Amino acid sequence: MLRHLAVVALALATAGCTKITATGAAVGGNPWTQAGVLRWSENAEPHSLNVMLDSSSVTNDIASFAFQYTVRYDDKARPIPDAVLRVPSIENGDVSKDGMRITYRLRPDLRWSDGAPLTCQDLKFTWQAVLNPKNNVVTTDGYKDIGSITWSNPHICVVRMKRLYAPFLQQLWSVNGNAPILPAHLLAAYPNINNVPYNQLPVTSGPFTYVKWQHGVEVELKPNPYWPGPKPKLREVIFKTMPDENTMLAQVQSHEVDLLARGSAHQWPQEQNIAGTKASAIPSFLFSHLDFNLERPLLRDRSLRMAIAMSIDKREIVDKLLHGLADIAWTDQSPRLSWAYDPTLPHYAHDTVAAGELLDADGWIMGADGIRHKGGNALHLTLSAAAESSAGGQTETLIQAELKSVGIAITVKNAPTTVYFENDANGIIQGGKYDLALFAWSAAADPDDSAIYSCDNFSPHGQNNMHWCNRRATAAMNDALQTIDQARRKADYRVVQQELLKDVPTIVFYFNRDVFVSNTDLKGFSPSPVISPFYDTQRYAI
Repeated sequence: MLRHLAVVALALATAGCTKITATGAAVGGNPWTQAGVLRWSENAEPHSLNVMLDSSSVTNDIASFAFQYTVRYDDKARPIPDAVLRVPSIENGDVSKDGMRITYRLRPDLRWSDGAPLTCQDLKFTWQAVLNPKNNVVTTDGYKDIGSITWSNPHICVVRMKRLYAPFLQQLWSVNGNAPILPAHLLAAYPNINNVPYNQLPVTSGPFTYVKWQHGVEVELKPNPYWPGPKPKLREVIFKTMPDENTMLAQVQSHEVDLLARGSAHQWPQEQNIAGTKASAIPSFLFSHLDFNLERPLLRDRSLRMAIAMSIDKREIVDKLLHGLADIAWTDQSPRLSWAYDPTLPHYAHDTVAAGELLDADGWIMGADGIRHKGGNALHLTLSAAAESSAGGQTETLIQAELKSVGIAITVKNAPTTVYFENDANGIIQGGKYDLALFAWSAAADPDDSAIYSCDNFSPHGQNNMHWCNRRATAAMNDALQTIDQARRKADYRVVQQELLKDVPTIVFYFNRDVFVSNTDLKGFSPSPVISPFYDTQRYAI
């Protein structure tokens, strides 16, 4: 799973987009359109252009123009070949019946943007780099289950697993695995790749290649001269970093950008009324949540966590801030999308009276100052989010007021995106430098959630930043990874959902839609709901 800046999240993974409005396209095109130049923005700044070292959605989105993965997902969440000639499956013989052998048939004409061929050696190096303990990667899931990679033909790679790994398709050198194929000929000589020059302006394998990264301003890409596929229709792609959502919206309104990606649902009234643009709300696998840092002694108290969960009105957040563009949820399985979602499981309700009674029973007594106290300590917590997210700030304000009503004092302590989501112990999330953390996970089509909930994946070397360890849930997640029997996997994920609802290490608020506002002259852009909306970028035209 990948972190995503916005506090809004999504729920449906039904295919395609929900087009809400389209306005003002002039006959013959808009006067502000620069032919062949796509200017797009998100309210985040990459920490690195090497996706392996930066799990943020913005870095993954930019990389979708530049890198080849084994498999991507189209606008209907279907796997499609990217660097491979065909999607490996049992049916076509590229996956053994026991799932222990996977054959990736690389396109033989693929080259890096420096002219070097892309081969099985690059797959092998990427696998080794993910497992290199000196590299600051956020997940080794799937890769640690590989036993060997061999080939007799440099473009037919045979992967043998040490154990079956069910979601291999979306994980291994794919969009959910945080590791597109990387160039062995440039990186294999380094003991680690954390700070190599490559990360600032990588050599690429996709339709586009990096030209310039002006930190805090923009990333510029142009067509890869060695790209063997259909020639890109764009002559230039400019990603513009925005300091906040209001600035990003203003840039679209003034037509200084052609595409606002992952916009905020709370700005929907303005977004759908910009001349010469169309606004759309795209289902994706993104859910917004509030995590508890269980390394904090105070937050190890389940009764306190449950009281906080019961005090927050999810419906108020969705209706007031997101204009209803979200589906309330209780676990990380989408109510509209995931085949693993179990609607029969009981869950807590918004009930401030019951929350207060729970706090009373737990020994937290309301003081004259309106704050609860226990053993001489006031019930005071910090709440953190990415500073650039105005939606996050508004959500924090609501949460702060709701928790104050039951006697819990909240201090907001936010940080810039690059610090908040930094992939090592220096980051706010990965380093556990928070009490309550507000952000969103961008999940994938498979319901596997071991990366963020397993006892074996504690941060900073994994993505379980809560340090939640429930042995029953972890055993269920492990079992689900080692079978392709969907009924068995569904039973496993029911256990995980049960334990999440019982322990409350996190509060899942809702699944939402990613909002896009695009120049009506932009053609070929049909967003994917899986991880990044961008795929087949060589088809985009303006």
